[in-house]
Amino acid sequence: MHRQTLTSTIFFPHFKLSKWIKLYWFLEGNKKNTLKQNKYVLPDGCITILFILEGSVQLNAYEHKILTEGIYIIPPVLKSHENLFSNDIFLIDIHLKPGVFHKLFNFPVNELKFDKAYDFDEVSIKLDKSILERLVLLKNSKYQLLNELNDYFYTLFNSTVCFEDTLINNIAELYKNGDLDSFYDVQNLSSRQIQRKVKDITGLTPKTISRIGRFYNILESSNDISHKIELSELKNINKITDQSHLIKEFKHFTGESPSNFFTKSDNYLQFNTIKKK
Repeated sequence: MHRQTLTSTIFFPHFKLSKWIKLYWFLEGNKKNTLKQNKYVLPDGCITILFILEGSVQLNAYEHKILTEGIYIIPPVLKSHENLFSNDIFLIDIHLKPGVFHKLFNFPVNELKFDKAYDFDEVSIKLDKSILERLVLLKNSKYQLLNELNDYFYTLFNSTVCFEDTLINNIAELYKNGDLDSFYDVQNLSSRQIQRKVKDITGLTPKTISRIGRFYNILESSNDISHKIELSELKNINKITDQSHLIKEFKHFTGESPSNFFTKSDNYLQFNTIKKK
């Protein structure tokens, strides 16, 4: 058995940022182990701002494959894919809630290619890149890193006047509960108008957001269930009442059946982090 080379940790932003940022994901390599490590990243439906403080990651499913120290935009991930991490990797992935990137930078997410990692210069987004240098200096203290991130993003959001947006709030609720019918019921637009607006600001359809939200609810619910999980214990979560439907969702997002996924769950970085929460 190989010694674990990667430490994956989730931190939540300051409560003043919670309406914009879902989480901070820290991934740190074990420099004592010289092996590079392949791990799978699960779909999350969130556009992310990725800070690589050290090391490199090879995104096997992406056009811009090898990322080194820098700041990147990662479009919403819709399918599980395998990445190769260097043993000295240290990255922080900022998961923005659906629609927030568009609100923050006034950039239509559906114009991004979903198989490409972008740096900020490629999309002409103004950002104080000195944040990367400050994070590198603070990387030995998670407490200081979190404070720096919270201060930076609070200033960024306030400087861009990110006022309340009803549609984005409703999208966030859809992502949380997966209830597509309720989402459409509270809108004052036609179904076609809603779908067009949601696709513009998130890059996704309401149905896709709903499916990803429900899938994550299943993963989080499985946190309290044994690894020898029975499908019958999961199938009633979030209106997935049919076992074949459950299997279909797992194969769609992970390429695996539920039983195979849980057997190999150590290969999925976010799921291991969810289990630790």
